[in-house]
Amino acid sequence: MDQIWIFTDHLLDPPYLRMVFSFLGAFLIVWFSIPSIIRTSRQKGLLYIPNERSSHAGAVPDLGGIALFAGIVIPSLIFLYSGNLRGIQFLIAGIIIIFMVGIKDDVSGLTPWAKLIGQIIACLVLILPGNLILTNLHGFLTIGPIQPEFGTILTLFVMIVIINSINLIDGIDGLAGGLSLVVFITYGVWFYLAGQYVLAIISTACIGSLIAFLYFNVFGKEHQIFMGDAGSLVLGFIIAFFSILFNQLNIDPNIPNHVTSAPSVSMAILVIPLYDTIRIFVLRLLKGQSPFTPDHSHVHHILIGLGLSHRMAALVLILFNIGCIILAFCLSKLGVSVIKMVLILLLLCFAGAESLHQLEKRKGKRIA
Repeated sequence: MDQIWIFTDHLLDPPYLRMVFSFLGAFLIVWFSIPSIIRTSRQKGLLYIPNERSSHAGAVPDLGGIALFAGIVIPSLIFLYSGNLRGIQFLIAGIIIIFMVGIKDDVSGLTPWAKLIGQIIACLVLILPGNLILTNLHGFLTIGPIQPEFGTILTLFVMIVIINSINLIDGIDGLAGGLSLVVFITYGVWFYLAGQYVLAIISTACIGSLIAFLYFNVFGKEHQIFMGDAGSLVLGFIIAFFSILFNQLNIDPNIPNHVTSAPSVSMAILVIPLYDTIRIFVLRLLKGQSPFTPDHSHVHHILIGLGLSHRMAALVLILFNIGCIILAFCLSKLGVSVIKMVLILLLLCFAGAESLHQLEKRKGKRIA
């Protein structure tokens, strides 16, 4: 048996072969499972029913998260190096927990607070026994190393914000999936160049899963499907995990492909979800509403209101996000500090959002 395992490991070396097989395995799992999920969802009446806040017209299956979960977890477990599986057990455990929370919400509904508690439990699995804790802010607000107690609280807060930012941005076809795809490609390339092959293999499983899913989500007619909360929560959880590790790994200046100002670069990688989440929370609080109250204040709703299709609105936001990522890596190479880069990103986002707001007001006046 030992000889078989040795032969298997040797067969799949070098690491990029594992990445290729992980990508293909994930793609095929999602590609062949989604039609079955759609048929079962329709037979059982497990469909997303549009309401007055929805941007969609017809009932659509929203259990795509099942396919994404399987497409990410199964190839990751198969193609990771056997010696690294123990270190990744906490990630898999957290993914399973948050997937169950999402499925429960998709099928029978959960209150915002119940969903938040489930997210916290999943995150704590990574943070406490998994020892995933931010230990350095890289000079953000002149802060470097931080105490473990504060780091634990900050890590939980950051993960919850990222998870919910991906969940909340999932409002039009292709947006959450497309943005997540950009994030995983960015992190996956960096992890590979930095020699973090385990994380690169997981990234390629996420990429393969999302490419297959996006075909059905964006271009599907008879076979369209949404990822639902199960999908968006799982994606957000893995992205949060990658973001914390990205910042932790870049504490060491000797790591290959070292990134200065890592916190601001990771914010740029997630700039659209993070900015939109902060923006709508502030707007709702200013109106005296709960920050969890659904409405049409998201940036993608403004683009839809301006007459863009789902595909075009998603493409505009994804391209803006890509532009911010490229800018952030360039500024990092130039040694721009964390706080300066954050201010530049905020200025860009505010200018873009304000421009859209002015266009929306002008269109409203013309219609009136």
